[in-house]
Amino acid sequence: MFLICPRQEFYDLYKGLLDKAESFRIQVKGGSMFPFIRSGDWIEVFPLKEPLNVKKGEIILFVKEGCFYVHRLIRKKGGFFVTKGDFSSYEDGNITGKDILAKVLYVQRNNRNIRLDSRLNRVISLAIANCSFFIQLGVIFLRKAASLAFRFISLTQSFKIYRCLIKFFVGKHVIIREMKLEDKEQLRDLYLVSMPDIMDGILNFDKDGFWLIAESKNKISGAMTISKSEKDRELWLIFGLVVKPLFRGQGIGENLVKEAVKKAKAQGAARIGLFVNRSSNAAVNLYKKAGFIANDKFSQEFETGKNELYLLLDV
Repeated sequence: MFLICPRQEFYDLYKGLLDKAESFRIQVKGGSMFPFIRSGDWIEVFPLKEPLNVKKGEIILFVKEGCFYVHRLIRKKGGFFVTKGDFSSYEDGNITGKDILAKVLYVQRNNRNIRLDSRLNRVISLAIANCSFFIQLGVIFLRKAASLAFRFISLTQSFKIYRCLIKFFVGKHVIIREMKLEDKEQLRDLYLVSMPDIMDGILNFDKDGFWLIAESKNKISGAMTISKSEKDRELWLIFGLVVKPLFRGQGIGENLVKEAVKKAKAQGAARIGLFVNRSSNAAVNLYKKAGFIANDKFSQEFETGKNELYLLLDV
């Protein structure tokens, strides 16, 4: 479960409150602590001056690799702490005491305060911590089942009857527009599920390029970003094209790419490039349909894996 806040900004806030306030409230995003803490919940955290006093089963706020997390302490190992999200399929690894900032005692949901250190919740918390391995296996099974379900949906999306039903229930009109500041919350939820590594780009709203949003009935159904290369100012790069599974098969991704190419060309782009997973046939076909072709010559500023394909479009 992520905390959406730049690291230095949060540290400054935390240090300022450490000696002046007993607690403070934060809104969290993500599903790694479901069902104890849900995306959009407000939590009340209590700064810790002595992290070593944290007990097994308690939910803590800590920092790791520049990001803030709210996860459960499942055990102590030597001088380290091992944490894990209740709905995560893996542990976070070793956390040092200096990285633990606060302890979560209250969760606010639907105007109701849930006290996590109550006797009942404390028993449940210890049970979750002690059974974390078996819960982890269950989460892996659920994720595998969800993956199979999405594959089934992907197969059915090629049928005309599916597309007609989606248009009937979801709506025919999808608007492609540039991102607005008020879209950030919906974008965060969209990318937390599909592309957590692009979160920094969402936070940095002012950038040398633009975001495009696909919107249906005031809900974001897809998004992407395109920006100038740092070394070749005539080259623009597409990142983070994503469409919600339910909306796929409606041409939303294709329309997002077309609009991005149009806008980038109007702003002086000579070429547009992107990287795509070779095994993602749907994505590769989408880009090739838009005129992109495979190209093995790209700037050394990019780091690419063996399974990534570089595609380029001359505009």
